[in-house]
Amino acid sequence: MGVRGIAVNEEEWLASSDVRGMAECLRTQFQEAHRRLIPWPRRDAIQPVTREVRLFACGCCRLVKQLLSDPNTSRAVEVAESFADGEADTEQLDEVATEVNALYPEIESAPHRYAARAVYKACETGHAGRQVLTAWEDIELAIEGEAIIAETPPEYLREAIDAWVDAHLGLRRSIGCTSLDVSKPVADLLRCIFDPFRPITFDLTWQTEHTVGIAARMYDDRDFAAMPILADAIEEAGCDNADVLSHCREPGPHARGCRVVDGVPGKR
Repeated sequence: MGVRGIAVNEEEWLASSDVRGMAECLRTQFQEAHRRLIPWPRRDAIQPVTREVRLFACGCCRLVKQLLSDPNTSRAVEVAESFADGEADTEQLDEVATEVNALYPEIESAPHRYAARAVYKACETGHAGRQVLTAWEDIELAIEGEAIIAETPPEYLREAIDAWVDAHLGLRRSIGCTSLDVSKPVADLLRCIFDPFRPITFDLTWQTEHTVGIAARMYDDRDFAAMPILADAIEEAGCDNADVLSHCREPGPHARGCRVVDGVPGKR
């Protein structure tokens, strides 16, 4: 996912905010699992866009939904999510991507502009999905920009924003311009969707009408406030997997592609 970093280990995966290292861990795992099955053009070829990778990009965009004020951007995220689930086609995705791309140059606010750029990347359908794999970088920038605006006295704001934007020209990553850990929500979302070290095996007995209904409603509504309720329901159905239950009861963030919400109805 983007410029390569140093892959994190299991201990680091559980607590790290190093999204680049976490992404490299996933890339390495994918390539090792498919090395004999896929004729890569080169050994370091990037991970292709799976359903979960695109949903991660969309989930990142939803982390800054307050910045997606233009209807075209929010609609584009919905279409990208539908495309990931096979409910929209390439033509529909290209159409909303074109709309967002036309909108991007007209956005004056830097955080809003980075958020729109991330949406455009989440809708990308080109070779190997290179843009989709880097949408999270723009979301970090959008979060960082909002934090700078919140932390800077009004009389210094224009100077601070100009300096921040200049610092990122040609260097599309967070550089610590704010006290906020801008990578943490992105890393937490990555952990919501992926866990390369502790994959979950879902028991069919957990798939009751009640548990599947809760998961389906959250997925359809894109509202994951009922995650603790899902934890109680699958626990009553016989689940004693601490990873599953704690994942549901932790504050999140959660998004479409969440490994538990996917697992209960058997999406994976």
